[in-house]
Amino acid sequence: MVVPILWGMTTATKRASLALALALAAGAPADAQQPSAATQRTTIAVSFNGDDAVGKQLAYAVREELSRSARYQLAEPTKTAAYGINLVSLDPDGKDGNRTVVAISITATNLYGLMGFLPDTFPKTSYMVVSPFLLDQSVLIVGSKRVAQTANEIVADMDTKIREELEKFK
Repeated sequence: MVVPILWGMTTATKRASLALALALAAGAPADAQQPSAATQRTTIAVSFNGDDAVGKQLAYAVREELSRSARYQLAEPTKTAAYGINLVSLDPDGKDGNRTVVAISITATNLYGLMGFLPDTFPKTSYMVVSPFLLDQSVLIVGSKRVAQTANEIVADMDTKIREELEKFK
């Protein structure tokens, strides 16, 4: 639970802590310039839950968009990915395969957790090592003919959200 940790912090300390967490999640030191895409790409994990045909196609298309990206690298859905795109879908019409309703969440992962920000007296346990947090969420209805376009939009929206969050702390 993050709330007890934040009680004793000033607003400036909270902002600095979040900036550091975002920078570490992006794989760069807080005061360093972003590495070029040729040297390091930010890891993104895509998770999917659903059994409808269009939802499966969309998850596959999002993974394909990321694999073609110069800035991002597709990662396994583990605790080591800097960011995540989480998709949950269902066919609202039954099993006809013409469209899907998909919930999308974009998360960032503080790969180093909050361990460095806790007082020595705070009990430290392994569950605190990775601290994902929500950057954005949405729900879309996607037709089977718009899967590729929607996948492109999801990755572009994710990129925008990541850049906006990192920009807040410059």
